Amino acid sequence: MFGNGRQGNLARILMAVFMLLRSVFSITYFVKTAGMFLSELYPGDATEEMETVLSYVLVGLSLVYTVSSGLTGAIFTDVIQSFVIIGAFIAFAIVFFRESIPAAFTILLPSVDGGAPKSYVRTSAEWLSMWPSANEAVPDGTSYTKYNNVVVLAVSYIIKSILEGAGGNETGFIVQRFFACNSDKDAGKMSSLWMVLAALRWPFVATVAIMGINYNMTAISPIEDPERVLSAVIANVIPTGLKGVIVAVLLGSAMGSYNAVTNGAAAYYVQDIFRPFIKPTANQRELVFQGRLASVVIVLLGAMFARISQYGSVTELWGWVNMSLGAGVLAPLLVRWVWWRLNGYGFCAGIAGGTLAAIIQGIWFPLMSEWCMFLVVTLVSCIAMFIVTPLTKQTDTFVLVEFFQKCQPWGLWSFVYPLVGKELEHHTQSEMKRDLVSGNFAWIGQIAFYLGILTLAIPGESWYDVYLSFSVATVCAAGLLIVWYRHLQDKDGKDRAREEERDMERQLGVSPRGSLKRLDGDGAGEGESDSEGQGQGERASLLGAETRSSLY
Repeated sequence: MFGNGRQGNLARILMAVFMLLRSVFSITYFVKTAGMFLSELYPGDATEEMETVLSYVLVGLSLVYTVSSGLTGAIFTDVIQSFVIIGAFIAFAIVFFRESIPAAFTILLPSVDGGAPKSYVRTSAEWLSMWPSANEAVPDGTSYTKYNNVVVLAVSYIIKSILEGAGGNETGFIVQRFFACNSDKDAGKMSSLWMVLAALRWPFVATVAIMGINYNMTAISPIEDPERVLSAVIANVIPTGLKGVIVAVLLGSAMGSYNAVTNGAAAYYVQDIFRPFIKPTANQRELVFQGRLASVVIVLLGAMFARISQYGSVTELWGWVNMSLGAGVLAPLLVRWVWWRLNGYGFCAGIAGGTLAAIIQGIWFPLMSEWCMFLVVTLVSCIAMFIVTPLTKQTDTFVLVEFFQKCQPWGLWSFVYPLVGKELEHHTQSEMKRDLVSGNFAWIGQIAFYLGILTLAIPGESWYDVYLSFSVATVCAAGLLIVWYRHLQDKDGKDRAREEERDMERQLGVSPRGSLKRLDGDGAGEGESDSEGQGQGERASLLGAETRSSLY
């Protein structure tokens, strides 16, 4: 998006570094949750040291499996594990369908000072209500006190998810699955499939929570930390036969996510740092070795941070990774699509500012509410981005034209419209209107579908709520089919590339396989040179030059 010069390369490197950093902390989260989960299932005395040992054993086995299997092994195992996981979740939900819940019960919450847990009394009507309360009356002095205002927290997560999706998904891994699709329609089908499959976890989650409440009513040693509910329920409530299946499924699911994060991070290092900037002449064997080495280093760093992290709660760590560190790149990733003036330097400033703000917040203000950290980090990222962008040189005009021809983004692109022709401008504007409508159908329908699946498994919830949720989801799905899906392209990438070449030749008056005079008449930019030894007045062809990155 920002070309192959200095600003494009800088954006590419900095984004790769961010993805490596995020992957390290994702592994940290995996290490801490693995130890917590396995310690509850350990037959002996599960001390803190044993919890650490168990987590390191699982991480070590997962690392060997990840490094040795590579991408091919990950694909095959993920497919098999997906069917097993789906089957196990459905079986679990059927066996424990609409588990009963007492009229009133007590939840124990850990104290932030390490003292005795605080009691949190709730009624079934309050706990099962489909509509959240503005004040959940969580006792002071617990790590969950900041979740008193669930409405603000939920709205923050919804806004973050919408911005994340509109910007291309800052995790950098899920979006690659969409890039791998042959056509826009295939990507739409995959998105719909993912939404349906992801919903299957919620009946399982709701059932486990209710079983944990029932267990605490009669247990001699009740669960004192909500984060240990899953493992405690598996260890003490689920019958032996099903217990082994559920443990295997959950470990397989965790290892699949671990595998994807580790392989994805290694790929960012190899493809965006090592191969283009450290050793462009590296052969396949060297690249594979570097990928495996990167996987090992990432896991070791993640395990190290798990030991020194001041986040004792995995919930707090998860909140920081998603709502603070993740928020640091939301604005640059979104603005790159909707504003032509954003250049590589402004993009980098936004990422650097947001990431630095997230790290400072995590070190000095670790107990900050998730909605607050999201707001602060996003604001810092925006300020840095909008200050640096106008102070630095704009992206080359030909790069903007090339990007617009390929991606057809909508937003503040009036600068490019005269260079691409009325037909493409009209097509982009029409698509923008459809996207604005279909986007609302998408997020409302997804939330309604998830609520319907969730309430289906909860006792005490009226069937009216279930019908209402599924009705809203059905209406939104029909709206998406009419407004969005039927307009998607069903041609594969090669056919579209050939059409784009012909469009460029017709609209710009050049051969796509030839060279293009710089439209702005400037030089290659301060400190920027052309890779093929061309003069400053000539640039590589629009489609003939190798694209270094699909995002930048």
